[in-house]
Amino acid sequence: MEPQSETTQSEREREETATTILARHLAQTFQAVSSPPAGADRNVVDEAERAGKAVERFVEALLEALAEGNTALQLTAETAAWLRQQPWVSDGSRFAPVILTGTLAQFHRYWLAEQTLAAFFDARVGIGANSQGLRKADIDPAETAPLDPEFRAAADAFALEAEKRTVIARALTLPVALLTGGPGTGKTTTLAWFLAAALRRHPELRIALAAPTGKAAQRMGEALTHVLPELPLSDAAKACLCALTPLTLHRLLGIGRRPEPSYHAQRPLPYDLVVVDEASMVDVLLLAKLVRALPATAQLLLIGDPNQLASVEAGNVLADLVARYPNCHLPLSRSHRFTAAIGAFADAVIAGNGDAAWQMLSPADEAVLRSLFASHEFPKDLPPLRLQPTAAELFAAIDRGFQSVLAHLAVAPNGSDFSSVAAYVRTLFARYRVFRLLSPLRHDRRYGVRALNARIAEHWHRAHRIPFVGTGAGRPILLGQPITIESNDYSLSLFNGDQGVVFPWLGTLFAWFLDADAPHGVRPVPLAQLPHWESAWALTVHKAQGSEFDAVLLVLPAETVTVATRELLYTAITRAKRGFVFWGTEDAFRAAVANRTVRVSGLGGAVVGSGASAR
Repeated sequence: MEPQSETTQSEREREETATTILARHLAQTFQAVSSPPAGADRNVVDEAERAGKAVERFVEALLEALAEGNTALQLTAETAAWLRQQPWVSDGSRFAPVILTGTLAQFHRYWLAEQTLAAFFDARVGIGANSQGLRKADIDPAETAPLDPEFRAAADAFALEAEKRTVIARALTLPVALLTGGPGTGKTTTLAWFLAAALRRHPELRIALAAPTGKAAQRMGEALTHVLPELPLSDAAKACLCALTPLTLHRLLGIGRRPEPSYHAQRPLPYDLVVVDEASMVDVLLLAKLVRALPATAQLLLIGDPNQLASVEAGNVLADLVARYPNCHLPLSRSHRFTAAIGAFADAVIAGNGDAAWQMLSPADEAVLRSLFASHEFPKDLPPLRLQPTAAELFAAIDRGFQSVLAHLAVAPNGSDFSSVAAYVRTLFARYRVFRLLSPLRHDRRYGVRALNARIAEHWHRAHRIPFVGTGAGRPILLGQPITIESNDYSLSLFNGDQGVVFPWLGTLFAWFLDADAPHGVRPVPLAQLPHWESAWALTVHKAQGSEFDAVLLVLPAETVTVATRELLYTAITRAKRGFVFWGTEDAFRAAVANRTVRVSGLGGAVVGSGASAR
């Protein structure tokens, strides 16, 4: 079914129309039940009441599926047959609040977004609308762009791996490509060399770089800048590439206070190539907005790890696209980030092998942990470690993990010299990169990150005599407290996910942020001026996506059984470069490994099974 034109109404207006139609239907039904006309047949009234309740149950089930991250609801054949008789349901040939495709029901806006993506990919990679993608065996291996001799010589000098060269040569021929790989596989390095190859072929290429969050966009720019000097480009081309500022997708599309983008099908983006990093975090509605805004001749490159946590909003769009369109999938497999032991552990988890993964966790005694964090010299193949799931063991391990931070805070400067304070803060940032505490929970009263952060602050003040230096957002602030920004503030160049530390200077509390362009490498912002922030000794696994630490400690108590998943556990493990420590029960660990995230969508298909009845 071709997606309907949106030239007459915006998505928001269509959604409001859909809501109005459903609300009117329910209101009319319940009015007929509550105030039947005189002499009305009681059987007719009872039937109307049953019909109204059936509609209400269906809408509740569809909303519940959406809240769980699904863009669609799999129905039984009986429920689907009933639904086809409803006036507010369509097969997509006409507008209706709910679209039914076989036994898959969706709100119109999600159906339309997925239809838009399918039509875009089908047109770009030459697949029929009813196909689920070509097999890898159908791909012509000769369909790659030749890399010129100067490029190859520079790649040899850089020791660019053959896998990356093949991916680059293939990507140059594809109008849309999905570049995937786990942490440390070199996705950003591959992107940098791909951009160099593309610019060597087309020096006037107009490029846009984007990511779903401000922090991800910032990391993208920093990583590309690091690789830039090695690229086989002229100084002028390097300067142009260096001048590219990665944007959030919202800024790229011109989405501000109103949800409608400034760029769309009638006013396309002025670029020849659009690259989106951290694509696993992009939801289906936002990606549909992007592809509508692309010029007909523009190339799209989506980069991410489909094994990590899916987007917070509904959908699992990167994984769905990889499964549906394998002929434009460019996977990277070799990781350089973490040790072989952590890599094998992460592989066992993502494969769902709970027995093997649990056996890899070695019991950690106090001597091992003290040695581990005292020297910061992690053994080459240190196995993943597990602690006894007691509160005393947890907080003792937290202190060990942060002991270099505690030692640094004990010698905090009191002077007013900016350069000395800046140097101290830079070292504090380096100490915080050694270790971080992760939890899947945010609001749990014992093991959510808010509770853990509050307990750490109080414990450090009481046990280690780290002073409180003021208050912020109604909370006491500890000297050197790590924070994370929760919302974008473009006027301050602060973005959701930015990490800072609180430290006073000249009698004022400042939050300090690393900034390569600042004279001393750090930039102070008065704490009172910050957008919403949270303490960050402990981070949620979602918030930690894209970050890396020498070691992490994952808290997985019994309370996480219903929320912890295989993908969440994999994401937590792969934040660690050298050491991973697990605190929790064996049951909670095995339950997380067994609990695979499966989201129902029109792109990826439905869960195999009997289906859910909403009646």
